[in-house]
Amino acid sequence: MSRTDRKQKAENAVKTKKGKKLERFKNWFKGLKTWKKVLFVGGIVLLVLILTVGGIAFAYLNSLYNQIHDPTPDDYDLSLVDVDGYYNILLLGVDSRDMEDLEGTRSDAIMIVSINAETNDVKILSVYRDTYLKMGDTSTYDKITHACVYGGPEMTMKTLNQALDLNISNYVVVNFKAVADLVDAVGGIEVNVEEYEIQQLNKYTIETAENIGREDYSLVEEAGTQTLEGVQAVSYGRIRKGVGDDFKRTERMRTVITLVMEKM
Repeated sequence: MSRTDRKQKAENAVKTKKGKKLERFKNWFKGLKTWKKVLFVGGIVLLVLILTVGGIAFAYLNSLYNQIHDPTPDDYDLSLVDVDGYYNILLLGVDSRDMEDLEGTRSDAIMIVSINAETNDVKILSVYRDTYLKMGDTSTYDKITHACVYGGPEMTMKTLNQALDLNISNYVVVNFKAVADLVDAVGGIEVNVEEYEIQQLNKYTIETAENIGREDYSLVEEAGTQTLEGVQAVSYGRIRKGVGDDFKRTERMRTVITLVMEKM
């Protein structure tokens, strides 16, 4: 057997091994309830580690579920509104590397995931970062993106509940690393990249890769429909300049989440 044949055989073996691990992950994910899938995917948009695809990605996503917080209304004096048949989850995307201490961290993406308990239909509402609201029970008004600075994710949840008359009692926080790994775990997502988006996408790709410690990334060279890997997908959701500005940015984030869910 020639050296080229041995190399090709080794590469095929690696691909087969990765394929089996990815299949096990997909089977595990399909067995989850819809609301749990939403929590894991959340994150999308936004969301958050530098683990490899396959068995390690499975372990990470399982640990991510354990990060779901369930604060009590008494702790934060939340005025909850019961809506029969529906429940809401707050999804926050942050650029922090330290997921243990989130106070002082701004939320780069804020989404409210509403789930119909009977039909499992999921609706995603983006909250624009610059929305000016009263911060919980304080007398201070500020951008909702700064709510975490005042009191962590709980303050963001409380502020939205009071301002929008919602009944959110759970939240999940993800960072860029988690989102990148999740996209890679499903084999990337197919997106139509516009010509005006390329420069910003590549700029954020370099920045995101450095932020999460990735060296294996590539840049987009031309417009059109193409498969984006993890770092590129996160960067696509971060594009702010161009047509639509922040409105288009939140739409891109929802697109990333939706495409990942469709591949699960």
